[in-house]
Amino acid sequence: RSEEGRDVYFLFNASSEPLSGRLSLRCAGGNPELWNPVDGSRGAVAEFSTEGGRTSFDISLAGGESLFVVVGGGDAAVAAVRRVGGYPFEYRWDVSFSSPVSEPFSTTMYDLRNLSENDERRIRFFSGRTTYSSLFEVRKPVGCDRVELVMREAGTSAKVWINDRYVGGMWTRPYRIDVTDAVRNGMNSIRIETAGTWVNAIVGMMTALSDSRTPDAEVGAVADEGWRVPQLRFAVNTYTERSELPVSGIASGVSLIYYGR
Repeated sequence: RSEEGRDVYFLFNASSEPLSGRLSLRCAGGNPELWNPVDGSRGAVAEFSTEGGRTSFDISLAGGESLFVVVGGGDAAVAAVRRVGGYPFEYRWDVSFSSPVSEPFSTTMYDLRNLSENDERRIRFFSGRTTYSSLFEVRKPVGCDRVELVMREAGTSAKVWINDRYVGGMWTRPYRIDVTDAVRNGMNSIRIETAGTWVNAIVGMMTALSDSRTPDAEVGAVADEGWRVPQLRFAVNTYTERSELPVSGIASGVSLIYYGR
């Protein structure tokens, strides 16, 4: 779209995998800017070229990420944003599980994975709130003025607290959030709460019934690994023991990314 001296493009990575390459636009009206539709942030493209009525620059999009590219008529005060560092968390996570259909329990994890692929039934078939708590160290490099928390995927939403301060929620790719004002150099605490769907518990119940070949009397009994089979009632159920489980919990590691201008 072209309006008010600006050329506006909307970019969307429809895949779940990162995408990068050289972008060439049919315009040459000034410094291009990237506008984030999720958090409203803006930043100028650091390096670009203009030739033959086209503007070109390198760009990277995370899986599911979208951006507006605005060329011409922008604010000259908007500075280019560059990545100046980053690293993944390397500390253990204390993970607790709370649900109205199962007893609470907790465990320790060092490698975060999709809970729906966990070997333990009480975790794989868990539906409810999962809380991850850990510590992490911040080492801001020179020139850093923005810190983002990034994860690959979470099911189905994630709320984040840094040093007991709520910094916001994530519900769609890319799962990233600005934590600049909450972090401090040195050790910090983090708490992430994810909320799953009822699908895991329903499939778990259907699996237990299929395994035991018994009527509903077995539902609610304690099965292997300390897992209590959920006792659910519904008028219509479209799930079976063969139904695919959705992504549950934090499906990958958590990282910090540092940006500067």
